[in-house]
Amino acid sequence: TRSFHVTGVQTCALPIFAAACFFPRPEVESFILNLVRRPEPYRYPAATRAAIRALFQQRRKQIGSLLRERLPDGGASWLGELAAAGLSAQARPEEISPELWRKFPANALPEPS
Repeated sequence: TRSFHVTGVQTCALPIFAAACFFPRPEVESFILNLVRRPEPYRYPAATRAAIRALFQQRRKQIGSLLRERLPDGGASWLGELAAAGLSAQARPEEISPELWRKFPANALPEPS
């Protein structure tokens, strides 16, 4: 299962190199990581960024229950977006791709009091 961090870093891992390829031989496996900066990175609105951060702070919780606890409609429209992408309300926040988080409605969660 692919897992994403709240920051949504897009990475591309290249083939793993055997430890025997290096001298002295390392005691850990190595790989090359190629990070490509996007020409115009997406920036989440501040309210959306805060809402997403709040959802990630609840360990091992499913997105459906997180939204049900916070939104009057339980996040029904965004859960529809997830379903269209093949995810259910039982998905955890880290299983949701950055592309789907971009569709998360701005100001979806109320401001903390």
